[in-house]
Amino acid sequence: MSTGRRIFEALIFTVLFAWGVASFVQGAAISLFIQNSDQSHAGDFIGILYSSVIIAFFVGIFRARIASILSFLLGLILIYWLMASDGFSHDAMTTKALFWSIIIRPFLAGALLLIVSSIGPAGQFLRSKR
Repeated sequence: MSTGRRIFEALIFTVLFAWGVASFVQGAAISLFIQNSDQSHAGDFIGILYSSVIIAFFVGIFRARIASILSFLLGLILIYWLMASDGFSHDAMTTKALFWSIIIRPFLAGALLLIVSSIGPAGQFLRSKR
């Protein structure tokens, strides 16, 4: 693999890690303010949604393609969960914002992982040690 490609992949993984940490902290803050009748389900939803990027990063450093597929599947599950819960009894504006959060987080993270090699840097390191 060329040096330019390695730098590009390192940049992608660095961006995913920073975005994942920031998203995780944001989700933790949001889950503190959830107050409705279905608090535990909404809290679980927010926790999974906002930690999806950091999860994709940690899986992706070993196997990027698997992380990409898992991220897309997680996005589909979250969309189904949002629609099945009728937007957690929120108005259309809040439901639309949650929908776009799903599109931006797991789907965009999955798309970013598609442009790196199928085996992430940690996976390549482990493979070279064998």
